[in-house]
Amino acid sequence: SVQLRDRETIAFFGDSITEQNLYTAYLETFLLSRFPGKDLAVFNLGWGGDTASGGTKRFARDVLPVRPSIVFVNFGMNDGGYKAYDEATLRTYLAAQEALADTIRQLGARQVLYTTSPVDDVLRKDQGVYNDTLSRLARALGGLAAERGLPLIDLLHPMLEVQRRAKQQDPGFTMIPDTIHPNAVGHLVMAYLALRRIDMPREVGG
Repeated sequence: SVQLRDRETIAFFGDSITEQNLYTAYLETFLLSRFPGKDLAVFNLGWGGDTASGGTKRFARDVLPVRPSIVFVNFGMNDGGYKAYDEATLRTYLAAQEALADTIRQLGARQVLYTTSPVDDVLRKDQGVYNDTLSRLARALGGLAAERGLPLIDLLHPMLEVQRRAKQQDPGFTMIPDTIHPNAVGHLVMAYLALRRIDMPREVGG
């Protein structure tokens, strides 16, 4: 689980899904209200269209100046290239995630890895091809997290299950209306999945 110290500078680093500032805002609101005694500063450093490789290139410009103590890294949606799986894509993604992990460790910060959220494959009409690519990237990221002892928040597989169940009840349901960017409901699921991994009292204190 992810443990928050009494003073933290939290950076959410990712692509346009992070830049939407929904799941990150939900988490910030929850943490500030749950831990009024902690000194928490939160920065959203999402960048539309970005990849893990792009993130390594802009880290010094965008993340370093805020001097984070903990960095939540959420890349993957664009990394898969919106196509069927191929090994070269996976190798590029993993190498970039490893480089990012090295950089964050050298900074003296802690890191939390996210798998990306899924696409709505029914709306995309791609028979699950891209979610399969994303799932392979997610499994490889899980291996990296285990190897490095980093916490991993899996968004992809639980969100696929939520999506599957909801569409069984209502075939018109979507929480990813443009097939890529979750709406407020999707981001609420993302925030919930993250909160399950953060070590905190389950009761709201007075």
